[in-house]
Amino acid sequence: MRTFRAALAGTVILALLGGLSLAAVAQEEQDGPITATYVTGEVTGYRPIAPGTWEDGDGFALMTDDQYELQIEWSDPRLPSVKHGRENLHVYNKGDDLEAETLAGTIRLEGPDGAWVGTAHGMADYDAERGRQLTKVMVLDGEDAYEGLHAAIVVTIDEGVSPMPSYEGFIYEGEMPPLPDPVEPFAAE
Repeated sequence: MRTFRAALAGTVILALLGGLSLAAVAQEEQDGPITATYVTGEVTGYRPIAPGTWEDGDGFALMTDDQYELQIEWSDPRLPSVKHGRENLHVYNKGDDLEAETLAGTIRLEGPDGAWVGTAHGMADYDAERGRQLTKVMVLDGEDAYEGLHAAIVVTIDEGVSPMPSYEGFIYEGEMPPLPDPVEPFAAE
C-alpha cells in the first residue's frame, strides 16, 4: 500500500507540474510566471466537531457529514493552522476485518488574514493488522490576503506509523496550473 500511495502522490504532483507547461498560454493574461512552493504540514491537534451519520447500504456503509477540526503546523506561513473539514465516506466490506473506503469532502483553512477553501477526494484501505492507509488530494483556493494563490496538497495516513495525517504539496502563485489532457487508453488487442 505504501508503494501505491507514493505512486499516487507522485502521479498527482507530476501531473500538476506537467500542467505548468500547458499554463504558458494562460500566462499572457498574468503579470508574471506561475511559481510553485513546496509545502509540508504536521498535525499538532485534533478535535471532532460533529460525528457523521451512518447508514447501511447493500454491501457498504455510508457516513454523511463527518465534521472535524485540525491544528496543522505548516512549513509555509501562508497556510493557516486551523483546518475545518466535512467529509462523506463510503465503506465497502472486503471480508474479515478488511475494508475499502472512498471519500469526498470540503476543506477550509481559517486564519486571521484570510482563508483557503476547496475540496478533498481520496481513498483508504483498512485491515486490523496494519490499521488505516489513506491517500487524498486537497485542491484549495486562497481568499482575502491569499487571493490569487492556489494549493494542491496530498494527505496521507499510515496508522502503522501515526493515526494523524501528514501533508505535502505545492502553493501556486498565479493561476492554478491545469492538469494535462489524458491520452487515449490502450486499444484492445
